[in-house]
Amino acid sequence: MNAPWSSLAKTIKNDGIAAILTVAELLGSGPREVGARMMINASGKIQGTIGGGRLEWQALAQAQRMIRKIEKVPTSTFYSLGPELGQCCGGAVTVLFEVFDLDDLEFVEQAAALEEESAVFFVETNPTASGAMRTIQGSIISQIHDFELFEDSSSLARYSNTNTPLWLYGAGNVGAALIAALSPLPFDVNWIDQRPDQLLPHQHSDIRYQISNDPVVTLNDCPEGAFVIVLTHSHSLDFDLCEKALKLNKFPYVGVIGSKTKAARFRSRLKSNGLDELEIAQLISPLGVPSIKGKEPTIVAASIVAQLLEYRECLVAKNPETNFEQRENIAHG
Repeated sequence: MNAPWSSLAKTIKNDGIAAILTVAELLGSGPREVGARMMINASGKIQGTIGGGRLEWQALAQAQRMIRKIEKVPTSTFYSLGPELGQCCGGAVTVLFEVFDLDDLEFVEQAAALEEESAVFFVETNPTASGAMRTIQGSIISQIHDFELFEDSSSLARYSNTNTPLWLYGAGNVGAALIAALSPLPFDVNWIDQRPDQLLPHQHSDIRYQISNDPVVTLNDCPEGAFVIVLTHSHSLDFDLCEKALKLNKFPYVGVIGSKTKAARFRSRLKSNGLDELEIAQLISPLGVPSIKGKEPTIVAASIVAQLLEYRECLVAKNPETNFEQRENIAHG
């Protein structure tokens, strides 16, 4: 769940009640990390996952019982994955169960607003006889992990928008397929095209749309650290976007769709226009995982997404040794 409070607010408004399940503690090997969450509503619709298998099946059954009985006191349950559940992970997991209803909506919306602002904040939860007392803390407790469960059953959870900003230029067939593939993933996508008739028919609630007569200029508003993908209807516009993005020198991923021939021509033109080898080496083209050869838009999109996730993993790890040579290795296997 990339935005748990926003998702929870929408679900409570629609259904009146929902449960959030959080991996609170992990001993040994487990299917998900501490802080992983999933939500279930009154009708059984699920968002997110805490790992699947019998662990998730049993945990969801408990959550549904709590929803039916409106049990709002936060409860933690310990699961031994091997002996108890027959899962090969072999570790043990503690899952925290929390039920929210309309009485909690005001607090949930406060947290959702901070989440949408990409603020870093903490939610402290203390069980009471009838439910929970929750307070929002600022970023003063910066050293805690994403989630901590204490002996008195209170908890402290860190929230922040960890999505990677991604600016996608071009609303053709591959662009539309790529948007569909990116929608559930940890990217904040801004989709830009000159043509309203191409852009507007593809509506996703979590995608921002931007119609621009001069897409190159919009790169000035693109945040540092964003991924930039170029696949417009015009090779000339593709080049101008790539050149501008590389000159700004603030994007860890600048990729353009096309053949090896197109990529070679672009690199030659970039050199003629005065870019140095280090700047040109940042350009990723052809896009996607080299071993995936399919040309159908959905397959191309899947290949590009796989490559984007590789880059994102490298950057999220905050490896100071990551340089352009290593990025090139990622792109080309």
